[in-house]
Amino acid sequence: KAILRQDNDVRYTLLESDQPITVRLLDARGNLLEERQQYANDFGTINGDFVLPSEGNLGNYRIEVKALGES
Repeated sequence: KAILRQDNDVRYTLLESDQPITVRLLDARGNLLEERQQYANDFGTINGDFVLPSEGNLGNYRIEVKALGES
């Protein structure tokens, strides 16, 4: 689950519901494993899950969330 807010100077606001949000899963070597588009709900949150490959690389995996051109 991710909670997303837009920084408007000194105030935080919710993202527009039609604003696409890109969620990416990367392995320990930075290889892109999966990418999907989501849209925030009325509370500014998104959720989902990824299934890691059984033969995947060892190490730390990363989830990147990008909205409004920023991650």
